Amino acid sequence: MRKRINAVASAFFSCILLAGVFVKEGTAAGDKLSLGSGIPYGGVGVNGEILLNNYVGLTGGLGSFYGDLGWAFGGRFYLNSYGNEFRWRLTLLYGIVEQVESSYSGDEETETVTGALASIGFQWKFAEKASLDLDLGYSSPSESSVTITHNIPGGTTKVTTDTEAGTSISVGLTYHF
Repeated sequence: MRKRINAVASAFFSCILLAGVFVKEGTAAGDKLSLGSGIPYGGVGVNGEILLNNYVGLTGGLGSFYGDLGWAFGGRFYLNSYGNEFRWRLTLLYGIVEQVESSYSGDEETETVTGALASIGFQWKFAEKASLDLDLGYSSPSESSVTITHNIPGGTTKVTTDTEAGTSISVGLTYHF
């Protein structure tokens, strides 16, 4: 199942990149910088987007993911042109999608997990240079389990913890340059 999800994600991302090369309808009106919460923002953080044209953008985020460094990068495909106040979009990202926790003999450890996120959302431009962004997505970790090393008195022990695919909501406030 994970191989199928990764194959679909790779094909979708390739289509976004090809659309950026071949779709030549007009010039993008500007790039964006957002503050928000969710996987596109690396947890709680910032997200930047460079528009390749009116329909395709490359995006990346950096933030704090439950106290660890969070990051994500990928592409967005908008379903209507830049001039619209309300724009639906599809997003595909690769980055930190989950944090797993493990406790063993009083030692608690966490580990972040990378994977893919596919989401559908919208951008509502409520002012000339500002918008509210909201996305609902499905994330799939690239590994089915993670091995966490615990440092305990007398040595170390390794515990394997399962990862889980799941839904994700992200929300942000965006400034348009």
